Amino acid sequence: MRVWQSAFAPPGAELSPQSADLVLVLGSVDIFDSPGFATRLTAAYPDAVTVGCSTAGEIAGDSVLNGACIVTAAASHGAMTVDAAAEMAAETAVETAGDRLALLTER
Repeated sequence: MRVWQSAFAPPGAELSPQSADLVLVLGSVDIFDSPGFATRLTAAYPDAVTVGCSTAGEIAGDSVLNGACIVTAAASHGAMTVDAAAEMAAETAVETAGDRLALLTER
């Protein structure tokens, strides 16, 4: 498995297209809301399952940033990746959501 990280800021910055199976995107809401962000991210990692959330600060390597977006990509070189989601109410135990995801991803 190969894993790499990129800081994606300012909003107009571009990522070079890369082959990845999974992309984790953590960043500022300002970046997420910028015009074309999702399109540029999809163009950079066209075959990847992409997940992410907003943050109150971003860490990349030994740098701490504000107002940026950190993209961590992984290429599994043949290992299977699965895209699944489970609804989770505030009162739902984490284990219950995990059990739901396990059922969705059984092969």
